Amino acid sequence: MQINMDVDGVVADTIPYLFSLLKSEGLFDLKPIDDPHWRTWDVLGNLSPQAKKATLDYWANEQFWLNLPVVPFAQEKIDLMRIAGHHINWITAPWKSCRSWFEARREWLHKHFKHPDQDLEKDYHATGNKTPVWADVYIDDKPASVEAWREKWCNPYIKYERAFLFETNFNHNEQKDFSSFDWNNVPEFLVTPNG
Repeated sequence: MQINMDVDGVVADTIPYLFSLLKSEGLFDLKPIDDPHWRTWDVLGNLSPQAKKATLDYWANEQFWLNLPVVPFAQEKIDLMRIAGHHINWITAPWKSCRSWFEARREWLHKHFKHPDQDLEKDYHATGNKTPVWADVYIDDKPASVEAWREKWCNPYIKYERAFLFETNFNHNEQKDFSSFDWNNVPEFLVTPNG
């Protein structure tokens, strides 16, 4: 089975890493995540002007992208998916202000998710529009991306779900009407041979 997997928020712990950097500089003045006005997909809109400037500076630097921590348990579960015979296709939205982002992202994936059957020349797609890329299963942490992919590729009359929201602390307030999971609760068919 081919699985299209988002990177930021699903396997790369991007937002918590950003917040830790802001805290280290005394710039973490964010609205609480449980605030009903929290705008998950507008991180910059939740920050003060000083924190916003620091964030843009971080994002423009390839070291930010190279030093991202891996989401806990992601490596182990990706390994199980591969053992089960599934092929991972990395599909991720680029950060254009970082001139070397594309190479940095590929290097990060190679460092943390290297696999002998993985060719990052063809199994790595940097695109803001993930909808056109077909797969058996799609996993992303952004509800709008999951919904768009599902509308394009899923038959509403087939019972098994193919588009999944990866649950994070930053999308728990989002309304959704599709299946979701995190690395502690992966659907069995994704980690079982012939699942």
